[in-house]
Amino acid sequence: WGSGAAGQLGAPLNNFSTSYPEKVGTGSWNQVSARVSHVLAIDSTGGLWTWGDNSSGQLGDGTFGSANSRASPVKIGSSSWSQISAGATHSLGITIDGSLYAWGFGTSGQLGDSTLVTKSSPVKIGSSSWSQVSAGTNFSTGINIKNLHNVIFASPSKSRIRNLQSIGRVLRKGKNKTKAILYDISDDCT
Repeated sequence: WGSGAAGQLGAPLNNFSTSYPEKVGTGSWNQVSARVSHVLAIDSTGGLWTWGDNSSGQLGDGTFGSANSRASPVKIGSSSWSQISAGATHSLGITIDGSLYAWGFGTSGQLGDSTLVTKSSPVKIGSSSWSQVSAGTNFSTGINIKNLHNVIFASPSKSRIRNLQSIGRVLRKGKNKTKAILYDISDDCT
C-alpha cells in the first residue's frame, strides 16, 4: 500500500497509490524486501520474484530502464533462495546453498564483484557461504561465517543481537577464526 507509480505495489502501472494492503500475485510469499520503488520476494517454493522500477537492472530479469519496469511479479531464474534484500537501486540474494548474488546499480562497488559496473541479472559473488545480507543505498553488508558448527541457543529471553554478538566473540577468540563451538544455555530459567 502507498505509492505505486513504478509498479512496486504489484498492480497496474496506472494504479499510483492505495491506502490498504492488497494481495500481490496468486501464490504465497515467505519473505519480502522493498526499497524506494522495487520489490523482491521469495515464494513458498524458494523461487525469487521481483517487480517495480527497473531503471538500473535491479529486478534482475536481464533488462535495464524504466520502460522495463514491471507492475506484476516476474520470476527470476530457477534457483531456490533463502534470503533477499532490496537496496535503493540494487538487489542482493542468498541461495539455499549459501551463495551470494548481486545485481542492479553497481557504480559505487555495492555489488561486491570487484567492478563498478551495473548488472541486469544476478551475478555470483565469490565462493564463500553467506547467512545474511543487507542492501543499503549505495553499499551492501552481510554475515559470512565459514564452518560454523555446534551452535545452541537455549534462551528465549536473549535477543537475536545478543546471540549474534556471542557468535562474534567466539569466532574472534578461535585459533583459525573459521570454526566455533558455542554452548549458550540460559542460566535463568524462570
